[in-house]
Amino acid sequence: MIYETRDDILKAYLNWLESQPKPVTGNEPELVRFRDLLQVYHDAQLDPPEGVIGVGVITYAQQKLVEAQQ
Repeated sequence: MIYETRDDILKAYLNWLESQPKPVTGNEPELVRFRDLLQVYHDAQLDPPEGVIGVGVITYAQQKLVEAQQ
């Protein structure tokens, strides 16, 4: 599955978390992947190309998120 928005990642994380039979340690590969994807989105949102403003920043961050998963 390709996550296209930050909310997609957060929903998938919560679903994964609820499905875990034991406490999460923080080193699980799935958790690391969610964390990495959120970082990609966050970094893109904080440092968009010059001239990208407003909703364009969100669109840019979403594009970078999808690219990181391909």
